[in-house]
Amino acid sequence: MKNRNIILLLIITIFLIGCSEKNEQNNQIQLVEVSSGGSTIYQNDNIKIKIADNIDEKQSIYAFILNELQKIDEFSPIENIEIEISKQHMAPKVDKIIRCDSKFIETEEFKKELIKKSYGIYDNWISEGIYAKIYDIEKKEVDFTTYYSNNEFSLFG
Repeated sequence: MKNRNIILLLIITIFLIGCSEKNEQNNQIQLVEVSSGGSTIYQNDNIKIKIADNIDEKQSIYAFILNELQKIDEFSPIENIEIEISKQHMAPKVDKIIRCDSKFIETEEFKKELIKKSYGIYDNWISEGIYAKIYDIEKKEVDFTTYYSNNEFSLFG
């Protein structure tokens, strides 16, 4: 009787642990919408997206950015990121905040900047590797015999 209770307790514990892990993996990013002074802000504790009100298709831009952030968050939780989208044509500026126009968000570079800022990464090689992992980009294997037969190689550079 005592052994049955212990086994039953273990089965219930394993079941609860398994269910709680699945629920944590299915978490979606939830942002609160706030309108202020010519722009709409979507934010939570770690994410802030500010989109100017004069942008066409503001909801589709927000949905696109949220989808990209969801992919990044599924790989590893986002630490902190702030994005500002403006209608005026501007060269993308990336310091602590990603500031750009709506055309830049469609590029591969935007996705890489999202990764860098989401995790506080400064190394391009690391962000390239994470980008390839998240977006399932296959890197072709290098046949070194062919490569070095077509390219000169020296240990001294």
